[in-house]
Amino acid sequence: MDCPVEPPSGDPYGEFANALRISLDGGQILLDFCVYSESENTARVVSRVRVSKDFIPIIHQKIGASFSLTPDSELSTLFVMPAVLGSN
Repeated sequence: MDCPVEPPSGDPYGEFANALRISLDGGQILLDFCVYSESENTARVVSRVRVSKDFIPIIHQKIGASFSLTPDSELSTLFVMPAVLGSN
């Protein structure tokens, strides 16, 4: 999809994360991007994203496809989840 995307309100380079936690919250999925410290055996959530279960296969497909892009491919494409039918 070709539309303007606003940058994050905080650091324009985003937050560093070296771990990901995926958890179920009712009918939705929480994606927690974390900073994990092996020496302290702790993790801190730096960003949390809530998505529908139907969006997970699309995320998986788009991330997988991005690894097969050629150097000339557009790496900042905005992928929008298709409409989910039913009450949402």
